[in-house]
Amino acid sequence: MAMSDARVPPNRITEIRERRGLTIEQLADKVGISVSYLWRLAHSERNLSHKTLVKIAAALEVHPKEILDQQPMVPIVGYVGAGAVMHYYALADSPDEFVPMPEGGNENTVAVEVRGSSLGSIFDTWLVYYDRVHETPTSDMLGKLCVVGLPDDRVLVKRIRRGSAPGLFNLESNTEGLIEDAEIVWAARVRTMTPR
Repeated sequence: MAMSDARVPPNRITEIRERRGLTIEQLADKVGISVSYLWRLAHSERNLSHKTLVKIAAALEVHPKEILDQQPMVPIVGYVGAGAVMHYYALADSPDEFVPMPEGGNENTVAVEVRGSSLGSIFDTWLVYYDRVHETPTSDMLGKLCVVGLPDDRVLVKRIRRGSAPGLFNLESNTEGLIEDAEIVWAARVRTMTPR
C-alpha cells in the first residue's frame, strides 16, 4: 500500500493526538492545515497524501506507519534484483511504502520486494522480511537464507555456507553460481518470505 493511497483509520489521528496532549487546534497549527480539514482527516476513513501524512506524523512525533494502521507495519526499503543483489531505495530512511509486519516481527523488521527471477521465477513480487540488525555471521546462520553485506558494498540475499577458511563463506542461490570464499561484513537472517 503506497502512502499516497493510504487510508487512515477513523479516530487514529485523534487517539495519537490526545496521547501526546495536543488540542486539535495545536496540531492543525503545527501541521499547517485548517482545523476543519484535520477534523475530517481524523474522524473518517479517507485517503491521505504522503506529504500530509509525513507532516502530521512529524507534528505528533511518531512514525507515519503508526498513523496508517493499528496493525503493525514495516517499511519496504528496497528490492532484490538480478543476481539476488539488493537495491536500497534512495529514501530508505523515509520509505513511502509499508506492508504488514510478519508474525514475530519487531521494530527492526523491514522488507524488500523480489523483482523478476533473482531468487527463482516463482518468487517474483514476493516480500523478503529481515531485521535490520547488522552482525557478523553466526553459526545459526549457516545453511540459512540471509541478507549479507560484502566489503565492496554489495548487499545480497544468499544462503550462507562455510568457506575454505575461518571468516570466509560460500554464498548460494537458486539461480546464480556459487560465490566462493566471500568475506561477509554483516549478515541478517531472512525472517520470512511471503507473496505480495
